[in-house]
Amino acid sequence: MSAENQRQIVHGVIELQPDDYILKPFSFPLLKERMVKALKQKMALRKVFQSTSDNEFKEALKQCDLVIRDNTDYQLFAERLKGELLLRQQEYVKAEAFYSAIVQRQNLPWAELGVAIALLKQQRTAEAMLLFNSLADKNETMIEALDYIAQEHFKAGDIKSAFDILQNLTQLSPKNIPRQKTLANIAMLCHDFATAAKIFHRIVSVARHSIHDSAHNYLNHARCIIDNANLHPPIERANALGHVSKLLDSLVKRFNPEPIAFDLQILQVRLLSVKGRAKDAKKLLAKYQQLDEQDHHPETCLDAAKAYFETGDIFGCYHYVELLKKQLEKADFLTDSQRVLLQTEQVRFEVLYKKLQQLTAEATTAYQQQLYGRAVNMFCKCFNEMPTNPTIAFSLLLAIGRSDGPTAEEIGIAKTAYQLLKQAELGAKSTEKLTNCINTLKQKCPSVLA
Repeated sequence: MSAENQRQIVHGVIELQPDDYILKPFSFPLLKERMVKALKQKMALRKVFQSTSDNEFKEALKQCDLVIRDNTDYQLFAERLKGELLLRQQEYVKAEAFYSAIVQRQNLPWAELGVAIALLKQQRTAEAMLLFNSLADKNETMIEALDYIAQEHFKAGDIKSAFDILQNLTQLSPKNIPRQKTLANIAMLCHDFATAAKIFHRIVSVARHSIHDSAHNYLNHARCIIDNANLHPPIERANALGHVSKLLDSLVKRFNPEPIAFDLQILQVRLLSVKGRAKDAKKLLAKYQQLDEQDHHPETCLDAAKAYFETGDIFGCYHYVELLKKQLEKADFLTDSQRVLLQTEQVRFEVLYKKLQQLTAEATTAYQQQLYGRAVNMFCKCFNEMPTNPTIAFSLLLAIGRSDGPTAEEIGIAKTAYQLLKQAELGAKSTEKLTNCINTLKQKCPSVLA
C-alpha cells in the first residue's frame, strides 16, 4: 500500500514482485478483494512454497506441474515459479524450452526474460543480449534486462558502460540497495572515491528503517571518505575527516559496537594516519591490535592492510593482504563487482609497495650521492603515492633545502608536505631537525613555506 505513483517508486515495487499494489486512498471492499485474491493464490501454491523453503526443488517442480495441470486459475503463476525453479536448479536447456513454449502460446515479457536468462547461462551471449535489449524497452522487464546488460558489460571489461547503465537503474529504482552497492564498487574500481562516497551516503539514507540498514553501510561510507581525503590538500582533507568522526559517532549510537570493534579501531588508525599523526596511529595499532587469523570480512582485511601500509608496517600490511587472498577464495557471497574491486586493490597494493620500495631506494641513494635535484624528483614521486607519510615529507624538504632549485610543480608538492609536517606530532630530535630544515628553506626556497 502506498500513496506513491511516481515512475521510480513503481519500478522499485515491480522489482520486489509483490502479490499486488494498492494506491492510497483505497476502500475496505477493494482491500478485502485484493487480500482474498492473494491468500487464495498462496493456498493454491502452498506446497510449492513449502517445498522450495525446504530446498526440495524436485518436489517443488512436481507440485508446480500439478497446479498447472489441475488449476487453471493459477496456471500462469505456477508456470512462472516453475521457470524460476528450473533456472535455480541450473537446468538451463529445460528452462529455455519451457519458457519458449510459453512465449509461443502467449507473448509474456517475464517468459521472454526467462528465455534470455537461460540463453545467457548456456553461454549463448549474443542471442541473449539481443533479447535483453528488446526487453529493456518494456516496463515490466526493463529493470532486470538492464541489470543483465550491465553485468555483461562489466564482465567484458567495459566498466564505463556498466557504470552508466547502473547509474540510470539506481535513478529508476533508488531503493535497491544491492545495486547501489555495486555502483559504489565500480566507482571505487575506477578510483573515483568521491562518487563512491556520495553513493554510500545515499545508501545510508535509503537503507535506514529497512532490512538493509546495517553498520557496514556506515563503515563503507567512512572508508570511502578517508580514501578520497588522501587525494586532497590538508584543509579539504581536514573537513572530510571531520565528517568521518561524526559518521562514526552516529554509527556507535545506532548499532552495537562489539561486533565491529576491529573495523572501528582500524578506521581510527587510518584517521590518525591521514591527519599526519603517524606516531599516534602506530601506538594505537601496537596497543589494541595483535596480528591474528580471525575470519574477518574481505573489506575489513583490505582496510586493515591500508592502515598498516599507511603507518609503515609492511609486515602487518602483507599479513592482511594474505588474509584477504584467503577470504576471496571462499567468499562466494561477494558480487562480481566486489570481488574484482578487492582483487584489483590487492594487486594495486602489491605493485605500489614494490614501486615505493624502488623509488625510496633511488631517492635515498641520490641524496647520499649529493644528487639533490634527482632526490627531490624521486621523493616527490614517493610523496604523491603516500601523501600522508611524514617520513617521506621530511626527506623531501631536506632534499629541497640542499638542491639548486626545485621546479614549480615540485614546490607545490613540497608545500603540501610542509603542511602535513606542521600537523604531525614529531619527537624532539625530529622537531629540531625540521626547525633547522625550515631555517634553511627560508633562505633558499621560501615559497615552500608560503
